[in-house]
Amino acid sequence: MYHFARLIFVSVAVLTAGCGGGTKRSPIFGSLVGAEGRTGVLTLMPTTVTKGPAATTSVTDGKYEFDKETGPYAGEYEAHVLLDRINAPAVDSASINKDPKRGAMASNPLHPNSEQKVIMVTVPDKAPWQLDIRWK
Repeated sequence: MYHFARLIFVSVAVLTAGCGGGTKRSPIFGSLVGAEGRTGVLTLMPTTVTKGPAATTSVTDGKYEFDKETGPYAGEYEAHVLLDRINAPAVDSASINKDPKRGAMASNPLHPNSEQKVIMVTVPDKAPWQLDIRWK
């Protein structure tokens, strides 16, 4: 009887060891289509249906890359993108909060010459892990 119980315990442990479902970070890469030549930051925030941490990386020349240690889990995400403006005029820091006509795209007082967007994306659970995100 002892051997039978031990066999069942080992079988259950082996079967459930790989049942994490989306708990492995994905080394994804890609580009922000329409944002070529721009720099900034990309943060993937998990939605309520995706469990796991947020993942943040830099954007250079409209491209980004996460490695297997910093990438997101597979699932649904809000891609929070903050990019520099091309040919942005100099901003007088004293007037940042005084201009009532500033649009939502330039509402970040820490980065007045930037544009922000939130874009829904799905991180694939299998290779290839290329994920191009449409900026425009």
